[in-house]
Amino acid sequence: MDARLKTPEDSRPLTREECIVETVLGIIGGATVIEDGIERQIGPHDIHGVLYHLREACLTTQRFRARQSKQAMRAIKQLSTALRRANQPQGGLPKDIRLVLGLDRMIHHLAAYGKAHRKPKPDAIRKRLAADYALDLCERFGVKTTTARTGKFCLVAAALFGDPDVDLQYHCMKAISQKPAQK
Repeated sequence: MDARLKTPEDSRPLTREECIVETVLGIIGGATVIEDGIERQIGPHDIHGVLYHLREACLTTQRFRARQSKQAMRAIKQLSTALRRANQPQGGLPKDIRLVLGLDRMIHHLAAYGKAHRKPKPDAIRKRLAADYALDLCERFGVKTTTARTGKFCLVAAALFGDPDVDLQYHCMKAISQKPAQK
């Protein structure tokens, strides 16, 4: 082959996401799935899709946690108090305005939001989400989902978390136990 036609190897280091994809493919690279009557092996696009959904789920939970900060909860409590005062039949807003604004509904939602318990720490949320997405990926491609620390399921969860050395056995057990029963 002519030397001019050869393309040099890409010597740039892998990105974090590419490392995760390579690790997951190394763990369950031979897994197959039947989609639309056609059997195919797991590929990088499958793992990139899982990583995208995992990233979006993490961002969603971060936004939810930000709304549960002490400052936000104090503001919600103050707003709820002001709305209750404005919603009183005597000394509050006229009934037609209260109905148009839906103050009863707003007060109800704010009260429910204020009673919501605080979620676990962000790191635990990321670990649990990684275990959930690893479970989905393993079940989709027929990989055995045991909760052994060195099992493929726990290894895939750790790789999706971004640290192959982390022990996610507890979170993997929780993901399996909270999985809805199949009919």
